[in-house]
Amino acid sequence: MPKPKTLASLPLGSPPPNDLEEASLLLAEELQTGDPSVFEPLKTGFADLDEALGGGLHLEDFIILGGPQNVGKTALMLQWAITCARQDALAIVLCYEHSVVLLIQRLLCMISEEIAVKRGKDYRITFVKLRQAYREALLEKGTETKITDVIERLKGGRAAWQLLTELWRNIWLVHGSGNHTDVEAIEGYIKMAKEYLDEKVSLDDDQLVRGKRKVLFVDYTQIVHVRPQHGTWLRGEDKTDFVLVGLNGLSKKHRLPIVAISAAANERLRTGRVHLEDMEASSLMQYEPGTAIILNRDNTREDGARQVRFSLEKNRMGPSELEWSHVYKGEVFTFEPNGTVVSQKDSWQNERTPLSEDGVNG
Repeated sequence: MPKPKTLASLPLGSPPPNDLEEASLLLAEELQTGDPSVFEPLKTGFADLDEALGGGLHLEDFIILGGPQNVGKTALMLQWAITCARQDALAIVLCYEHSVVLLIQRLLCMISEEIAVKRGKDYRITFVKLRQAYREALLEKGTETKITDVIERLKGGRAAWQLLTELWRNIWLVHGSGNHTDVEAIEGYIKMAKEYLDEKVSLDDDQLVRGKRKVLFVDYTQIVHVRPQHGTWLRGEDKTDFVLVGLNGLSKKHRLPIVAISAAANERLRTGRVHLEDMEASSLMQYEPGTAIILNRDNTREDGARQVRFSLEKNRMGPSELEWSHVYKGEVFTFEPNGTVVSQKDSWQNERTPLSEDGVNG
């Protein structure tokens, strides 16, 4: 088929066309891995949500995870990252808000809850307990303090640390810079992951069919750096739109699921509940992602447990406008995976204004 003789024949970044034969060869390359898991969705660990999503996170999925501040979006993202890593996938967590050191501490707190569920609440590792263990270890050992000196001071610390070490090579943490880390840099991390996984396969025959999947988490879209376009700095909705289009493009180009956190527009935060159409961006926020899950604070249970409403407000894989209420254990940054289904009568979807007669599931 005709193709441009040089890359200069197309605008920068525009790929050449593929005829059907070439497209079939690309598919054949994936089949030649011999790994059926490449075509299996990655479970999030939330059974009701996974069922609605056709099994979980699929190749080329672009998922928006939105909501107001401090509702637990980053916690849910990290919880999904742990679950994906346990399925032998490589989870790349790119966070613009928190340092790598803070993220691994949160992961330790989260994973300690698994032990606490079996042995009791006193096995929870909270930030308060963790910082106290730091102080005690430093006062005793000074500059010779090691991580093990801290872990040994925490009830259940050794068991939690062991669970974390089992994921050692399956989670990458990146602290993004709002001044430098742009979509091009994000693509660089994806390419690094592919090279790493290819090298892992070539060097370790017994893992020939392991570690082939990868998933990217971005926290959050509004902070991703955008270079000047045609000499002009993009701001506000224009900047977010540029990032949305870029991330969606990367999910298709590199065939991996991308989960991106989005913040609600400031003017909507004052009203309480938010929806997909309230996220900080233009109408592209409602059309670019194939899936949108919005978190809102729900009623506190009689026993004092804090609840968060999960709303599946867009879903190209199946049913949408479904809601579940999940308990959030804030001190260990963890959601209860088993939620309560919200009836249609009590659904907050009833207060939304449709974008058009056929909705946003196109």
